[in-house]
Amino acid sequence: MRTLIPQKQYPPRSLLDKFNLFKKKGLRVTIGLCVHREISAETMYAVQSILACPDPIFSVAMERGDALIERSRSILASKFLKMDDDILLFVDDDIFFQSEDAIKICKEAVELGIVGGCYVTKSEIQPTLQQKIYKEQEIILSPDAKPVEVRAASTGFMAIHRRVFEKMIEDKDKFPLCYPQKFYPFFKTGCRKVDGLMRFLGEDWNFCANAEELGFKSYLDPSIRLVHFGRYAYTVDDINRPKRVEGQILRYREQFDEFPLDSQSSEVPNDRELSKEGGNSDGA
Repeated sequence: MRTLIPQKQYPPRSLLDKFNLFKKKGLRVTIGLCVHREISAETMYAVQSILACPDPIFSVAMERGDALIERSRSILASKFLKMDDDILLFVDDDIFFQSEDAIKICKEAVELGIVGGCYVTKSEIQPTLQQKIYKEQEIILSPDAKPVEVRAASTGFMAIHRRVFEKMIEDKDKFPLCYPQKFYPFFKTGCRKVDGLMRFLGEDWNFCANAEELGFKSYLDPSIRLVHFGRYAYTVDDINRPKRVEGQILRYREQFDEFPLDSQSSEVPNDRELSKEGGNSDGA
């Protein structure tokens, strides 16, 4: 497990309240957590560390106990519209981020509308970018990189300006008010043609596609490199450094005859062989 970088320590909230720093006007952000069963300690540590930041001002909203993630995200976004905050920052319950990155992505969303951070799938065979980039597009992962337009960002760490939601609810046929919870279905799965083929898109990528139809592009900030927690702390460094977990290899060997289980063989199949034989490289 990687050692986490210590977070910047902001003054206690009580001290900031004493000097009325929370009463000044400025950028206001809602951190949106959609949690089905539990949230990782690392994610809560990151969220807690940012809450006392005086600029922007962060608060937390949580939807919990709903296994249908598209409904959970939609309800949370609908509640966000009833607030006075400017940015909704979605954070998945297994993502670790630095405070500076949360501040940066929210300020970028003021101008760009939709901005995602950079993280990879939790694949033990070959992690890949969780974001949908354009065909033949190259993403330069560097600390000084600027946001680049992508086909779709992912809600594991995504900042969305409220004007995007406000524009969506103008189309009452596509985004009707749903009962009994009274929410707008901003995040819903759907089938779309991508590069000439029909694809079933998750709620976040389909959200980006709907937003693009309304004139909002999606962006990725390659300088924001997140940790995606699973059996391992996955980062973008793992794209070119696949992880071979013994239990995973054992499962593949049991599944395919060409990988027999015998005491004489210690050869581990390469990643190309595994993916070719039906291995799952999504790892989300």
